[in-house]
Amino acid sequence: MLIEEQTFAAKRKITILNKKEQDAMRKVCRFGREVLDIAAREIKPGVTTDHIDKIVHEACMERDVSLIPFPPLLRVAH
Repeated sequence: MLIEEQTFAAKRKITILNKKEQDAMRKVCRFGREVLDIAAREIKPGVTTDHIDKIVHEACMERDVSLIPFPPLLRVAH
């Protein structure tokens, strides 16, 4: 095994979630999937990333999801 692989393997740690944490993870993943599906339905030629940002933001707010404070949320390039 290469030294880089050994270092990477030593840093990895698998966390075993309890029932409450598993339920929370399922909820977060479900919200993520819902929001991605909503965003995907909006993607069409001519639709701006600002519009997609707004749709994603609204979908997250409806689900009471906190967003990482990176303004704007999804900006790729103009």
